[in-house]
Amino acid sequence: MKTVKEFLKPIKEPAPFVKKNDPIIDIAQFVARYNFRWGIFVLDENEKLVGFIKLENLIRHLLREQSPRVGSVISTRHLLDILFSGSAEDIMSKNVPFVREEDNIKDAIDRMLEYNMKIMPVLDDKDRVVGFLDMSTIINYAIRNML
Repeated sequence: MKTVKEFLKPIKEPAPFVKKNDPIIDIAQFVARYNFRWGIFVLDENEKLVGFIKLENLIRHLLREQSPRVGSVISTRHLLDILFSGSAEDIMSKNVPFVREEDNIKDAIDRMLEYNMKIMPVLDDKDRVVGFLDMSTIINYAIRNML
């Protein structure tokens, strides 16, 4: 039986992690600098997974109230306060589905598909993120099993 551990992509620096109290503006700059395409994992102070920020949620937050309604005036200061307020905890999804290193790869892929996730964190026995599975993992696994 093949396990997730055989297919996981290890975490490389820069790692797609932020802390739950990190300001949203810092997260946006981090995501843009390192081109994290699917999103970013949110960790607590003990390095345990507590959430996931989808890029769509980050963009929605950054763009909210950016276009003022006709006839309204928004000061630059007010706009900056709106755009850069909050922390990771405010926009993250909680209860993030995950798999364990020792899980069967087929079960892990089924879980990714069930939750419609493009990237799924892989946790060790101490609930720390040690890697992730992504769509290329699914494709590679399917190709290997077809041959």
